[in-house]
Amino acid sequence: MRKVKIYLHKLSILSVYTTILVIASLTFASCSTHHAVRLRNKNIKESSAFQWKEIKTSRDSEDEKWTIYSRNIKGTNFSEYKIEGEIKASSKACIAAFKQDIHTQAADLKNIREETTKKT
Repeated sequence: MRKVKIYLHKLSILSVYTTILVIASLTFASCSTHHAVRLRNKNIKESSAFQWKEIKTSRDSEDEKWTIYSRNIKGTNFSEYKIEGEIKASSKACIAAFKQDIHTQAADLKNIREETTKKT
């Protein structure tokens, strides 16, 4: 009879440990799933920040139909530009016009004065 009681006691302890293990594994599985969903959402938001954005388009004309896109380069403060379309001009003329547009925009930024406050 004593052996039966010991055997039943060992079975009850085993069932308790099994129940605890199942509950713990479900809890940790839930946490890791939640973590994976958060990482996925973070990656979607982060990748959307580096998607191409339309900056400028041409006026409707038969000679030129183009669009300029820009996006940030991941991990830097630099921007990348892409021009798509058809222009009846040489590559050098297009690049020169684009560079002039960038220089004009940069000059406009230099003319903006930022207010500074002095602490006394």
